[in-house]
Amino acid sequence: MQMESSSEIEQSIWDEAKEKLLISDPRFEGGVMCRQSGEYEASIEFFAELLKTFESSSTPLHLAPLYFNYGSSMVCNIENLIEDEDEEKDLAENDQKETPILESSISSRKRSNQEANLNSDEHELSKHEGISAEAAEEEEDDDEEEEDDDDEEEGNDEDEVAWQCLDMARELYQKALAHPMITNELEKRLKQELARTITRIGDLNMFQNKFADALIEYELSIKLRSENKDPSVENICRLSDSNMQVAFAYLEHLTCHGEGNDVVAEASDGSQIIVAQGKECAQQAIAFRDQAKQLLESLISRLAQEKIDCSKEDKDLICVQYQLLSDFNERMPQRGSSSSSSKKTTDLFVKLSTNTTSQSRTIEINPCMNTCADRVTSMVLTTTQIDMHTRKMEKGKNNAHVVREENTLN
Repeated sequence: MQMESSSEIEQSIWDEAKEKLLISDPRFEGGVMCRQSGEYEASIEFFAELLKTFESSSTPLHLAPLYFNYGSSMVCNIENLIEDEDEEKDLAENDQKETPILESSISSRKRSNQEANLNSDEHELSKHEGISAEAAEEEEDDDEEEEDDDDEEEGNDEDEVAWQCLDMARELYQKALAHPMITNELEKRLKQELARTITRIGDLNMFQNKFADALIEYELSIKLRSENKDPSVENICRLSDSNMQVAFAYLEHLTCHGEGNDVVAEASDGSQIIVAQGKECAQQAIAFRDQAKQLLESLISRLAQEKIDCSKEDKDLICVQYQLLSDFNERMPQRGSSSSSSKKTTDLFVKLSTNTTSQSRTIEINPCMNTCADRVTSMVLTTTQIDMHTRKMEKGKNNAHVVREENTLN
């Protein structure tokens, strides 16, 4: 798929009429429905087919939703493939564990009879047969290596297409927001769409273990979503979700690298930017987790006071966020290994999480760099330990939290 450069993007105001025609196209609707039902490859085909109809010398701004949804479906498909690979590895490990048990169940007498019935001629392979068997094994190994190379190349292609689509969507939204004639209502809406796009870029970084880059994107989405003062359940849940994404990104960094390694991103000039010090990651993760929890507690309290009858969709959104909190609480204390540095971080989490005092604590959230290497405004979050009724959930994959927004907040 050929992507246009920024110079080929139309420098015009956002055309809402054309946007409505785009999202009402059966292929667009089909792509969204397929993604929501988990049929990611079919979703990708719908969006790819629709994008072909807009091939021209320039890219109109209103195509941003198409590029976003195309890229988002690619991210969902990548996550799905990762889960399938993990399941295959688990099955292979289980098979290896079960094999010795099955072999040991064979009676020693039966094995003795089988061995006695084998004569020396049957034990010896001819030289020709030996060479043939060896050649067959080498050929099988070569075939497996070729298949692995093809799978890896295909995976890289999908990653690249996802990057291109989401980058294009981001640029289109930013161009539209920079127009001097944009209305307040349109600006508010497009900022939230830009936040969704940035979030998916962060998700893609998570799949590639680029936790520093993911943190940068996620904190930018928090900044954009915090500007939206809409008190709706969906908006509060999106903001809570962004905070949990940051918490999980810190958690994944700790899991992979430990507290002895700083969270480092690479700037466009090749220099390295320390997003957070390794020793601060546990506190940062907890602070963002607490902020998400506080948002949900405040939301539920307000709904109860105002006696608002929530729709099933709103209830599902709230449940998903509580499940993320439960998943985080379950994984964080168990993250540590036998190393002393990991044990220190785990002990720190347990100490902070089990503090029952009613006093608030203030934790400074480190500002991250955005893609232009500009500083995001510093945030200081005051968090209070709140008792939370956690929900039981099936323990998922490390990155299972990534696609939850597309399945519930779309």
